Amino acid sequence: MTAHPNIDKISFTGSTATGKKVMEGASKTLKRLTLELGGKDPAIICKDVNIALVAPKIAELAFLNSGQICIALKRIYIHESIYAEFRAAMVEATKKMKVGDGFTNGVFLGPIQNEMQYDRVRGFFDDIEKEGQRVVVGGIIEKSTGYFIKPTIIDNPAETSRLVLEEPFGKTSSSRPIPTLLSFTTSSTFTANEWPRPNPPHHAMVNRGRSA
Repeated sequence: MTAHPNIDKISFTGSTATGKKVMEGASKTLKRLTLELGGKDPAIICKDVNIALVAPKIAELAFLNSGQICIALKRIYIHESIYAEFRAAMVEATKKMKVGDGFTNGVFLGPIQNEMQYDRVRGFFDDIEKEGQRVVVGGIIEKSTGYFIKPTIIDNPAETSRLVLEEPFGKTSSSRPIPTLLSFTTSSTFTANEWPRPNPPHHAMVNRGRSA
Protein backbone atom coordinates (compact mmCIF):
# COMPACT_ATOMS: atom_id res chain seq x y z
CA MET A 1 0.00 0.00 0.00
CA THR A 2 2.78 2.46 0.85
CA ALA A 3 4.38 1.89 -2.55
CA HIS A 4 1.18 1.70 -4.65
CA PRO A 5 1.21 4.43 -7.35
CA ASN A 6 -2.56 5.03 -7.18
CA ILE A 7 -2.72 5.75 -3.44
CA ASP A 8 -2.08 9.41 -2.63
CA LYS A 9 -2.45 9.47 1.15
CA ILE A 10 -1.57 7.14 4.06
CA SER A 11 -2.89 7.55 7.60
CA PHE A 12 -1.26 5.25 10.17
CA THR A 13 -1.69 4.76 13.92
CA GLY A 14 0.79 2.46 15.64
CA SER A 15 4.35 2.09 16.85
CA THR A 16 7.21 4.45 16.10
CA ALA A 17 9.23 1.63 14.53
CA THR A 18 6.43 0.74 12.11
CA GLY A 19 5.77 4.43 11.45
CA LYS A 20 9.34 4.80 10.20
CA LYS A 21 8.82 1.93 7.75
CA VAL A 22 5.56 3.44 6.54
CA MET A 23 7.31 6.77 5.96
CA GLU A 24 10.17 5.06 4.15
CA GLY A 25 7.79 3.21 1.83
CA ALA A 26 5.66 6.27 1.15
CA SER A 27 8.70 8.41 0.32
CA LYS A 28 9.23 6.53 -2.94
CA THR A 29 6.02 7.99 -4.39
CA LEU A 30 5.98 11.16 -2.26
CA LYS A 31 2.66 10.23 -0.62
CA ARG A 32 1.13 12.54 1.94
CA LEU A 33 1.31 11.06 5.43
CA THR A 34 -0.46 11.32 8.77
CA LEU A 35 1.35 9.38 11.49
CA GLU A 36 -0.06 8.98 15.00
CA LEU A 37 2.65 7.10 16.85
CA GLY A 38 2.98 5.70 20.37
CA GLY A 39 3.97 7.91 23.26
CA LYS A 40 3.95 8.25 27.04
CA ASP A 41 1.49 11.09 27.56
CA PRO A 42 2.36 12.96 30.77
CA ALA A 43 0.62 15.55 32.91
CA ILE A 44 2.30 18.08 35.20
CA ILE A 45 0.38 18.84 38.40
CA CYS A 46 1.59 22.16 39.84
CA LYS A 47 1.59 22.91 43.54
CA ASP A 48 -1.21 25.49 43.48
CA VAL A 49 -3.95 23.37 41.86
CA ASN A 50 -7.33 22.81 43.45
CA ILE A 51 -6.68 19.19 44.42
CA ALA A 52 -10.30 18.27 45.06
CA LEU A 53 -11.24 19.53 41.59
CA VAL A 54 -8.25 18.39 39.54
CA ALA A 55 -7.49 14.90 40.96
CA PRO A 56 -10.78 13.32 39.78
CA LYS A 57 -10.29 14.87 36.32
CA ILE A 58 -6.78 13.44 36.06
CA ALA A 59 -8.05 10.01 37.12
CA GLU A 60 -10.76 10.20 34.48
CA LEU A 61 -8.27 11.17 31.76
CA ALA A 62 -5.96 8.32 32.78
CA PHE A 63 -8.64 5.62 32.69
CA LEU A 64 -11.01 6.89 30.02
CA ASN A 65 -12.07 3.99 27.77
CA SER A 66 -9.93 1.72 29.99
CA GLY A 67 -6.86 3.68 28.88
CA GLN A 68 -7.42 2.57 25.30
CA ILE A 69 -7.08 5.97 23.66
CA CYS A 70 -3.83 7.53 22.54
CA ILE A 71 -4.25 10.66 24.69
CA ALA A 72 -4.85 8.77 27.94
CA LEU A 73 -2.48 10.04 30.65
CA LYS A 74 0.26 7.55 31.48
CA ARG A 75 2.82 9.54 33.51
CA ILE A 76 1.47 11.96 36.10
CA TYR A 77 4.11 14.27 37.55
CA ILE A 78 2.95 15.84 40.83
CA HIS A 79 4.82 18.62 42.61
CA GLU A 80 6.52 17.18 45.67
CA SER A 81 4.82 19.65 48.04
CA ILE A 82 1.34 18.25 47.27
CA TYR A 83 2.31 14.73 46.19
CA ALA A 84 0.82 12.77 49.09
CA GLU A 85 -2.42 14.76 49.20
CA PHE A 86 -2.97 14.62 45.45
CA ARG A 87 -2.17 10.89 45.36
CA ALA A 88 -4.76 10.21 48.07
CA ALA A 89 -7.41 12.22 46.23
CA MET A 90 -6.69 10.46 42.94
CA VAL A 91 -6.84 7.05 44.61
CA GLU A 92 -10.23 7.87 46.11
CA ALA A 93 -11.54 8.99 42.72
CA THR A 94 -10.23 5.80 41.11
CA LYS A 95 -11.87 3.55 43.71
CA LYS A 96 -15.25 4.97 42.71
CA MET A 97 -14.84 3.88 39.08
CA LYS A 98 -17.01 0.88 38.30
CA VAL A 99 -15.65 -1.86 36.04
CA GLY A 100 -17.96 -4.00 33.92
CA ASP A 101 -20.18 -4.23 30.86
CA GLY A 102 -20.07 -0.87 29.10
CA PHE A 103 -23.81 -1.04 28.42
CA THR A 104 -24.58 -1.13 32.15
CA ASN A 105 -25.50 2.14 33.81
CA GLY A 106 -22.77 3.54 36.04
CA VAL A 107 -19.93 1.55 34.47
CA PHE A 108 -16.86 3.68 33.65
CA LEU A 109 -14.32 1.05 32.59
CA GLY A 110 -15.21 -1.63 30.09
CA PRO A 111 -13.02 -4.54 28.98
CA ILE A 112 -9.68 -4.51 27.18
CA GLN A 113 -10.34 -4.74 23.44
CA ASN A 114 -9.08 -8.26 22.72
CA GLU A 115 -7.27 -11.28 24.18
CA MET A 116 -3.85 -10.33 22.81
CA GLN A 117 -3.93 -6.89 24.45
CA TYR A 118 -5.36 -8.36 27.64
CA ASP A 119 -2.44 -10.81 27.87
CA ARG A 120 0.03 -7.97 27.31
CA VAL A 121 -1.53 -5.95 30.11
CA ARG A 122 -1.23 -9.02 32.35
CA GLY A 123 2.49 -8.95 31.54
CA PHE A 124 2.74 -5.49 33.08
CA PHE A 125 1.11 -6.79 36.24
CA ASP A 126 3.79 -9.49 36.36
CA ASP A 127 6.44 -6.75 36.12
CA ILE A 128 4.81 -4.87 38.99
CA GLU A 129 5.24 -7.90 41.22
CA LYS A 130 8.76 -8.78 40.04
CA GLU A 131 10.05 -5.21 40.42
CA GLY A 132 8.38 -4.68 43.78
CA GLN A 133 6.47 -1.61 42.57
CA ARG A 134 4.25 0.11 45.13
CA VAL A 135 0.60 -0.19 44.16
CA VAL A 136 -1.74 2.37 45.74
CA VAL A 137 -4.95 1.09 44.13
CA GLY A 138 -5.75 -2.00 42.06
CA GLY A 139 -2.79 -4.23 41.24
CA ILE A 140 -4.70 -7.48 40.86
CA ILE A 141 -6.60 -9.14 38.04
CA GLU A 142 -9.77 -10.74 39.32
CA LYS A 143 -11.46 -13.66 37.61
CA SER A 144 -14.25 -12.51 35.32
CA THR A 145 -16.17 -13.49 32.20
CA GLY A 146 -14.37 -10.93 30.04
CA TYR A 147 -11.11 -9.04 29.55
CA PHE A 148 -11.61 -6.78 32.56
CA ILE A 149 -8.75 -5.05 34.39
CA LYS A 150 -9.14 -3.16 37.64
CA PRO A 151 -7.74 0.41 37.35
CA THR A 152 -4.29 0.42 38.90
CA ILE A 153 -1.98 3.24 39.98
CA ILE A 154 1.75 2.79 40.65
CA ASP A 155 3.39 5.07 43.21
CA ASN A 156 6.67 6.73 42.23
CA PRO A 157 8.28 3.92 40.21
CA ALA A 158 11.89 4.20 39.10
CA GLU A 159 12.34 6.38 36.01
CA THR A 160 14.09 3.39 34.41
CA SER A 161 11.20 0.97 34.95
CA ARG A 162 9.29 -0.53 32.04
CA LEU A 163 6.07 1.11 33.22
CA VAL A 164 7.64 4.57 32.88
CA LEU A 165 9.74 4.06 29.75
CA GLU A 166 7.85 1.86 27.32
CA GLU A 167 5.42 3.43 24.91
CA PRO A 168 1.88 2.04 24.78
CA PHE A 169 2.08 1.15 21.06
CA GLY A 170 4.45 -1.46 19.69
CA LYS A 171 6.05 -4.35 21.51
CA THR A 172 4.09 -3.63 24.69
CA SER A 173 0.34 -3.31 25.11
CA SER A 174 -1.33 -0.72 22.91
CA SER A 175 -3.15 0.50 25.98
CA ARG A 176 -3.31 -0.26 29.66
CA PRO A 177 -5.14 1.10 32.72
CA ILE A 178 -1.90 1.44 34.75
CA PRO A 179 -0.76 5.08 35.01
CA THR A 180 2.26 6.00 37.14
CA LEU A 181 2.51 8.81 39.68
CA LEU A 182 5.89 10.56 39.93
CA SER A 183 7.13 13.38 42.12
CA PHE A 184 8.90 16.42 40.67
CA THR A 185 10.61 19.56 41.90
CA THR A 186 10.36 23.02 40.34
CA SER A 187 13.71 22.49 38.58
CA SER A 188 12.68 19.24 36.84
CA THR A 189 12.71 19.19 33.02
CA PHE A 190 10.02 17.50 30.93
CA THR A 191 7.08 18.23 28.65
CA ALA A 192 3.46 17.47 29.55
CA ASN A 193 -0.11 18.62 29.83
CA GLU A 194 0.04 21.23 32.58
CA TRP A 195 -2.57 21.70 35.32
CA PRO A 196 -1.83 24.98 37.16
CA ARG A 197 -3.80 28.08 37.92
CA PRO A 198 -2.88 30.47 35.08
CA ASN A 199 -0.03 32.79 36.03
CA PRO A 200 3.36 33.86 34.62
CA PRO A 201 5.57 31.43 36.64
CA HIS A 202 3.77 28.47 35.07
CA HIS A 203 4.07 30.00 31.61
CA ALA A 204 7.82 30.25 32.19
CA MET A 205 7.95 26.56 33.14
CA VAL A 206 6.09 25.61 29.96
CA ASN A 207 8.50 27.68 27.88
CA ARG A 208 11.42 25.78 29.43
CA GLY A 209 9.83 22.44 28.60
CA ARG A 210 11.53 19.92 26.34
CA SER A 211 9.99 16.97 24.54
CA ALA A 212 10.86 13.58 26.00
